[in-house]
Amino acid sequence: MAVILAVFGSLEIHGLRVLILQSRAESFPVAKGEILSGEVEITHGSKGHIYYEPSFSYDFQVNGKIYTGRQYRYGASPFSSDREATEDIVNGHPVGSEI
Repeated sequence: MAVILAVFGSLEIHGLRVLILQSRAESFPVAKGEILSGEVEITHGSKGHIYYEPSFSYDFQVNGKIYTGRQYRYGASPFSSDREATEDIVNGHPVGSEI
């Protein structure tokens, strides 16, 4: 029973951490960027499960300096067991598009 409580407690802490990080990110200054690449990454989980995650690379500029980012969102791995939904996310951000 203690192991089950520890696992669920750990998941709740992780979920809370993700919510805090995502909330903080929403208050970051905004910088325009450009998508350099996007693809669906496939992860094989336990018991034969397959998960799909959008993976992006993008450039953005702050104070004249160019940075490259890869963060799509916090806590997104594995993202989904729905390949079509993940492909829709990637297709919604084609190479060269502004973010």
